[in-house]
Amino acid sequence: MTRLGAEVIHVEQRGAGDLMRKFSTLWGIDFTLPGERNAFTEDLLRNKKSLTLDLAKQEGLLHQLVARSDVFLTNLRQAALDKQKMDYPTLSAIVPALIYCHGSGYGARGPFKDSPGNEMMGPQRGDAGLGP
Repeated sequence: MTRLGAEVIHVEQRGAGDLMRKFSTLWGIDFTLPGERNAFTEDLLRNKKSLTLDLAKQEGLLHQLVARSDVFLTNLRQAALDKQKMDYPTLSAIVPALIYCHGSGYGARGPFKDSPGNEMMGPQRGDAGLGP
């Protein structure tokens, strides 16, 4: 299924899954849904295909996905990207026209650039004409 014409494949860490799957409350509000689901995951992963990979053992599979992709978006730390061969030089050698997007919690420079962090990125519903 696509949203706004894009087929999105969300890759999660094998055994751990996406960190958002573990959130059930925010500011004291319960976001738990039936079937051990939560509203965060249902919203953020809506209309996306999802799979898990053990990147240490299945690097070739990720590279096969990238070979069929136009855009690669990640929020992993640069050291992890380098170690897992998901850095820009490696992936752009597979797809020279690849649009490579790397977002980090603290930016690319400064004393916290290598620190882990997450933040919501992109327009929220209601912004940019995405609807209610």
